Amino acid sequence: EEEIRNKREHWLKTELEGAYTHFISSVWNLLDMMGIILVLLWMLLKPYENMADTSRAFLAVAAIPMSLGLLRYFAVEREMGNLVITVISMSKDLYAFLVVYLICLLGFGVSYRSLFQHDYLNNNEAKSLTEGYSTTSATILTLVDGSLGQHVFALMDSENIYLTLGICLEIFFLVLSMIILFNLLIAKMSSTYNEREAKAMEEWEYERAQIVADFLLVGEQ
Repeated sequence: EEEIRNKREHWLKTELEGAYTHFISSVWNLLDMMGIILVLLWMLLKPYENMADTSRAFLAVAAIPMSLGLLRYFAVEREMGNLVITVISMSKDLYAFLVVYLICLLGFGVSYRSLFQHDYLNNNEAKSLTEGYSTTSATILTLVDGSLGQHVFALMDSENIYLTLGICLEIFFLVLSMIILFNLLIAKMSSTYNEREAKAMEEWEYERAQIVADFLLVGEQ
């Protein structure tokens, strides 16, 4: 009897672990969970007048994962299915890129914030949340704009003793982000696309079978 109970517990544990792994490995389940959580937050905060704007923001953002989740139904069709599978695979490459990119933003952001945070005073300007280095958010957005080709050297005060260092740091950041990181991202995505294209039929048939299985009733599986 003890052995039977141990086998039953082991089987139950294995089934639960398998179900959990299957659930979190599906991007569709994650999108559903995101949408549900955001809607629940909206429902919880809506009755409070001082949280009305925050609750509205949660509801507005919930439309994004919910709309993206609709792609699972189009994935049943072959052409759309191959496209969706490729996009999901490429998004994993984007995740790795973002980790490295955010680390670079953190390092360069701290440097620029430390060296040029008071330059706006010499230019008789007010603190900005979107441009320059007077605030943390402005520093991050300025660096992001720079990595996308919208860099402005004039944001640094010409009389700042660290101007030369700042220009060198910005050139280094632009080379690192615009030339190296973005080109590596494009190369990685191209490689992923070629790999998925080579076995597109197998991937699509497997994904379609998974979608069909998810919607089957328990007794039909």
